Amino acid sequence: MRKRLIAQFLLCLLSLPLLAQDRVITGKITSAEDGSALPGVNISVKGTTRGTSSDAAGQYRLSVPAGARLVYSFIGFVSQEAEVGNRTSIDVVLT
Repeated sequence: MRKRLIAQFLLCLLSLPLLAQDRVITGKITSAEDGSALPGVNISVKGTTRGTSSDAAGQYRLSVPAGARLVYSFIGFVSQEAEVGNRTSIDVVLT
């Protein structure tokens, strides 16, 4: 009985990393008006406090949980949402 309990405990410990797999999403944010890079765009994981902002070249990098939805917002532009799905790169054009 004790060996079985130990085996079940070890199986649970080994499967924990599979439950919380984050993925790194990268991308570039540009303006629809002229195609220029947009620095300082807020990118957040919907329903969480996790987020980042784009750099001077409009690039961003963010670690997100599986099944996440990203929200892109910037003053003077219409906010957009994107489902991450299986993607590792999401480029966004804000209008």
